[in-house]
Amino acid sequence: MVKKKILAIDLVLLVGTAAAVFGMFWYLTYSQVAFSPVGDVDKVLFDFSKDSELFISSDRIFTSLEKINLENGLVIPLEEGNYYLKIQTGTVSKIMKFDILEDVKLKVVDFGESYGIVNAEDVLLNVQVNDPDGNYVKSVLLGGGND
Repeated sequence: MVKKKILAIDLVLLVGTAAAVFGMFWYLTYSQVAFSPVGDVDKVLFDFSKDSELFISSDRIFTSLEKINLENGLVIPLEEGNYYLKIQTGTVSKIMKFDILEDVKLKVVDFGESYGIVNAEDVLLNVQVNDPDGNYVKSVLLGGGND
């Protein structure tokens, strides 16, 4: 009888602990949207010099590498998924990870001495930028279209 009570208590503690861990994981995973400022809207996600090359891949080691031929007005459609963008300038490169939660379109804009990546659609995008290891870099509310 005592063993049954101990097993029941152990089961309750185990289930409760698992539920708490799952709840914390869920909260940390899905609460990231709240990091974007509500009233502050950026126009440019990032920019880079014109002598740079832009690559996109669905994996961190760039085995599915696709080079983006940069030109003003070029629209880059991205379906839902994880993407790694690499900006290569000579021997220096910068890699950014993007987790796309729904289909978006980004656009290359010529700023004179540099190119910029902007939102090509008429809706605001809530963007969280992470480094290649998944560490949070920044969150922005990205204006689009004719904003």
